[in-house]
Amino acid sequence: MSYAAAFVALAGGYAALRSLPAPEEGSVLGDFLSDVTSDAPSEGLGDILGLAGAAGLLAVAGGALAATTGLGDLLSGDGPSDPKAEAEAALMIRALAGVARAGGLGFAEKQALLDRVGRDDPRAVLAVTRALSGSEPPQELAADVPPDLADRLLGVARAAARADNPDEQAYVAALARALGR
Repeated sequence: MSYAAAFVALAGGYAALRSLPAPEEGSVLGDFLSDVTSDAPSEGLGDILGLAGAAGLLAVAGGALAATTGLGDLLSGDGPSDPKAEAEAALMIRALAGVARAGGLGFAEKQALLDRVGRDDPRAVLAVTRALSGSEPPQELAADVPPDLADRLLGVARAAARADNPDEQAYVAALARALGR
């Protein structure tokens, strides 16, 4: 598993836990997901919502993740060999985890998210574990974000933050300020 695959697994788990909206039917992404999930084995609605939420966050992430890795490779756990894509995915994991922590992520939710990521790649598991358990301020994350990734990373944070959660919204606002956006 790569960082990119870990990001997709984390995004799917988070979307299912937080009931993030899936892409609308009739949209290109919504139609694609309908095709993908109609034949895919599923453990229920949570998996479908997780896949849809992950695809929504992945669509926002865009860039090198999408350019160097096919969605099928990400969903199967294979990831990009491109070091830039891996670095971007690691930053996306930190952004998503920051929103999750700001919203009050409990122990059971952390465990559920880690279960989604799996245990195949110790490096990816460690990155996700650190991101979910840490207390990284948005300014520290922003300091590591290259300028060409800032808008996409902020888009992932905004997509993950629930509109009715002021703590998540405050985290995103602080991240936007730290990124100069």
